Amino acid sequence: MEERNLLSIAYKHITGTLRTSWRTVESIEKQETANGRATLREQTLIRRQREKVELELADACKDLLELLDRHLVPAAEAGEERVFYLKMCVFSLLLRSVFLILAYTGRAIIIGTLLNLLDARSERRLRN
Repeated sequence: MEERNLLSIAYKHITGTLRTSWRTVESIEKQETANGRATLREQTLIRRQREKVELELADACKDLLELLDRHLVPAAEAGEERVFYLKMCVFSLLLRSVFLILAYTGRAIIIGTLLNLLDARSERRLRN
């Protein structure tokens, strides 16, 4: 149980930090594009930074998925332990998919709402 909680907290810390970075860069990108203060070069740099964070987040999810797939889920006992790891798989797949889509399309349509939903669900899960 302790190992699962440590893994969950570490994963949440890594992804939470990257998601906060993404929100910050995305907000700056919107502001600078809307008010027209940023030069084309600055807009390109901001966009590249956002895409870099998106790919870093997708890679962090991929690393966790590989760990879960190769080691943790196969070795997990049936019941609560296995369900815990499978839920982490689903959460990681969802998060990775969202940021890969964003990284390759360059559009952030409903990401804020989705991230808030994921934050609320992960907070609830940690409390239980």
